Amino acid sequence: MASVVKGALYLMLLNGCINNIEKENSDPDTETEGQDSSEEQINSDGESPTIISADAWCYRIEVGGLVETWKFIAEATDPQGTETLSTYIPGGVTFMSSDESEIDSVALICNEGECSTTVNATAFDAYCSEVDDYKVRFLITDENGNESEPRTIDTRLGADENG
Repeated sequence: MASVVKGALYLMLLNGCINNIEKENSDPDTETEGQDSSEEQINSDGESPTIISADAWCYRIEVGGLVETWKFIAEATDPQGTETLSTYIPGGVTFMSSDESEIDSVALICNEGECSTTVNATAFDAYCSEVDDYKVRFLITDENGNESEPRTIDTRLGADENG
């Protein structure tokens, strides 16, 4: 009888260990019951870039006539060093309506953690008088393909190309 109880306890212990191993080896990106698939997964691998700050503004400049321009800037870091950040990030800036519907995206150019791009307002058909109607989402990548968490901000009216 004692050997039967010991055997049952051994099987229960073994089953618990196997379940723990399965949980540790399961794919965190696989949707499980109770997970909301609409939530973005946070990449906590310790290797992904981080957006430290971001800004987006529209400004007017006189160049043979009034030209309205959008400027997008972000500062980022990477655990492997800012020199590992991608220098050209297609779709690094997503221009959106205030309800976060995508209007268009443009490439972001980065140099050692300083990222920026400038776009003529006619490209988006979005002008300085409408800055309250838009948002911008930034995404930074590194040379290993790691992505930052997206960062969404409101746009603003700026005085010039420096903000």
